[in-house]
Amino acid sequence: MSIRHHPSIMLYLCSPLVLLVLLLTACGGSTASSGSSSQSATALKNVSIGLGYIPDIQFAPFYVAQSKGYYKAEGLNVTFNHGIVPDLIGSMVAGKNDFVFALIGYSPDLQFLNSIGVTLDPATQRPRTDPETLESERPGVYLAGVIVAGMHTNEIFIENGRFHGKLIAQSVAGKLAHLKR
Repeated sequence: MSIRHHPSIMLYLCSPLVLLVLLLTACGGSTASSGSSSQSATALKNVSIGLGYIPDIQFAPFYVAQSKGYYKAEGLNVTFNHGIVPDLIGSMVAGKNDFVFALIGYSPDLQFLNSIGVTLDPATQRPRTDPETLESERPGVYLAGVIVAGMHTNEIFIENGRFHGKLIAQSVAGKLAHLKR
């Protein structure tokens, strides 16, 4: 008898929060005071983030972080752009978005992933990623959660998939540190 796991409502509710934590973790790192508020306002780095579809409750953590000034506190002037995921990925490639959070869900669109340059193992449908960062062969495209296991969805759960965020955040933080210079 095999056990089939179904995504819980908590998985859907926690995913945007995990992504927000990733972004904020990637943007953080400095505890030094920047001096006056006028200096920090002029030193803000413009960052454009693509969020799939239309403004929706799933993106609430992003909106709350902006309204509470978390991005500005980290030296970022964040702009959100909504659209369909393939267009957002294209806009990132064209330099219009610095990051895209596709949030394609528990049943990923493997054809879409393949169409943007993410290579899948033919036997397992596992995407080819750097195991240290989870960045795919397509620069700037990170994969986390169940999709990392391909068709072996019973291998990734909240208990072990939560470590994906740290790997991605560390990689993104390194890239952001380069942008801040």
